Amino acid sequence: MSVKKFLASRMGLLIIAQAVAILLLGIAVVAVNDISIGNTGNVNSGGAITENEDPGLTVSSCPTSATAYTTTPTPLTWSVNAGTSTSHVICLLNSGTGNTAPTIALSVALPPGVTLSVTPFGSAQFTVTTSPQSLPVVNPGSTIALTLTLAASASATTGPLSFNLIIVG
Repeated sequence: MSVKKFLASRMGLLIIAQAVAILLLGIAVVAVNDISIGNTGNVNSGGAITENEDPGLTVSSCPTSATAYTTTPTPLTWSVNAGTSTSHVICLLNSGTGNTAPTIALSVALPPGVTLSVTPFGSAQFTVTTSPQSLPVVNPGSTIALTLTLAASASATTGPLSFNLIIVG
């Protein structure tokens, strides 16, 4: 059978489609591995940002002890129905010696109709994107509470979510 006849056959198209799907999956896996590296953070002007995401945190209950914070947080678990939203509060601590203005960004764009917004305590809410955006300055030894809200419109694309929230301070 000639290559031309093979490609014209349905079986040939199925094999090509499977090969392309495997290639794209391999690219996605490489991207996920690269993304996890971006969560290590940086030190800026003597600041050292660490994070706390214990359940039950509120914007007024950020712990002040450095032992309550980590630079390797566990993933947050989100579950949101189309047409609703859900929130988590996380706290950041500047355990360094200088002021720092952390930035926040998403590792990947969220599906259509799904947004993640952040409300720093005492500041206005804004939508988190893949471009780093500034959070308020955190003084040495101080904390800041961030309310993260994942919202899905009524017409949001349903299915699993996978993204990293990158906070660099």
